[in-house]
Amino acid sequence: MLSSRSTVLLLLFSGFLFLSACGKDTPAEPEPEVEQPPTFSISTKTVVLQSGEAGLQFFATPSDDVVLVRVEISNPVGDKLIFNAGSITVVKGQVTPIQDPNLAYVKISGTWTLKFVGSRAVGSKSSFDVTTTVNVGA
Repeated sequence: MLSSRSTVLLLLFSGFLFLSACGKDTPAEPEPEVEQPPTFSISTKTVVLQSGEAGLQFFATPSDDVVLVRVEISNPVGDKLIFNAGSITVVKGQVTPIQDPNLAYVKISGTWTLKFVGSRAVGSKSSFDVTTTVNVGA
């Protein structure tokens, strides 16, 4: 059996432990990192179409390895075109054409909008749709 002095010390120690445990927050779960979507640098090339009109070819360079499904293209007059990329893998920094071989779009001056739809090729393989614009001069 414990002496009264031991009992008092035990109660004080227990109270100290209880109070020291109070108010301590359990560490919060770390916020999951939000993966930023890739970016695409766009370049253009003016070509001559078979009709003799000026044509325009687009080339995109991704900031990450991606699987490109399609590119939705809007020209300055509001026409919508879809380039089916066929789920090709494009390596970070690789220049890839945004039209089929030997084809081009009719060149129209103004702002073109390109929406890239696909997924990351490595890591999370998360899907994305990224919109970018390019200004085309006369």
